[in-house]
Formats: sequence, C-alpha cells, structure tokens
Amino acid sequence: MALGLPKQYGFIVGRKEYVKQYPDAVQTVIDQLNKVHQEIHSSPEEAAQLLAKETKIGTEIWKRTLSRRGYGVFPLTKEVVDAQQRIADRFYEVGLIPKRIEVKDAVAVIKQ
Repeated sequence: MALGLPKQYGFIVGRKEYVKQYPDAVQTVIDQLNKVHQEIHSSPEEAAQLLAKETKIGTEIWKRTLSRRGYGVFPLTKEVVDAQQRIADRFYEVGLIPKRIEVKDAVAVIKQ
C-alpha cells in the first residue's frame, strides 16, 4: 500500500430492494461485467486503443493503467466491508461526512 492508503475497490451499486427482488437481473449485470473484464484482460492492447480513442487519453497511459488492475467481479467479503467501514469512520472523524454510517447496512449480500 502506497503512503498507507487503503486498498481501492470498485462497487456495483443498486437499491437493496431491487437486488433482492430481481436476482436474475443482478446476475446478468455481473456476468456481463465479468465478460468485459475478461475481454480486456485477454486483449489489453486492443482495450487500450479503444479506451484512448473514446477518452482522448493516450494509449500508453491506458496500457499502464490496465496492467495495474485486477479483473473480474468478486463478491463482497467481510474484509472489504470492514475496510470500507474504516474509511467511512475516518471520513466522519475529519468532517467529510456529517454523521457516522454503518457500511454493512448498505450491503445486500456479504459472502462469508
């Protein structure tokens, strides 16, 4: 970890009620994101070129960026939720958010 910063995660966000009511739709989104991740992982040069064209950010920057990240969609674990809780607590302590929050209350599914 550089400079003591916590590990960074990306999240798929949706209303908890929707996630519970439409698990098949949620699974479709996850499957499609995994497919895209695998395509990027298997063809990083092509992905870098496509991203450069769309974003106007150089291909070399995209190549470096894509080489530094993991690929796939993974279930939330207690470790990830706990890490996010530490960040939320710190944000509260320094006044970036007005009240304490419980990250686990916003999570629909945690893999044990």
